[in-house]
Amino acid sequence: LGVLSASISLKKSTPENILNRDLKTYEIGKYKVAIGQTNFKHMEDIQSILPSFKEYIEKEQGQKNYDLVIMMFSNIMAEGSMFVYSGPLKNIMKDLIETEIDEMSGYDSEIISRKQQLVPKLSNLLKMM
Repeated sequence: LGVLSASISLKKSTPENILNRDLKTYEIGKYKVAIGQTNFKHMEDIQSILPSFKEYIEKEQGQKNYDLVIMMFSNIMAEGSMFVYSGPLKNIMKDLIETEIDEMSGYDSEIISRKQQLVPKLSNLLKMM
């Protein structure tokens, strides 16, 4: 199954579907972190769902008591990911990704792999806390 075929229309999905489609949880030291990832083709697709998505991710983080919830919207073609995040540890994202857009979102032109890029960087940061 090609990664690109996973790039379904974000506009037709609920924030819940988008987050839980490929959500993995990690215990890193004493922290509980959840990271979801999906692909997108057009930045406008993300812009249109962002307000409701931020609302949902905050609610989800509170209910499940995660220290940090991160959603990666990765663009394989342009290479890079848009990040939406919530939780008590969300401030560490500014040390993790290239550009902070606001207190709940940011962008990194280098990171497209959760497993090979994001998790190792995140683990190293959390171990120092």
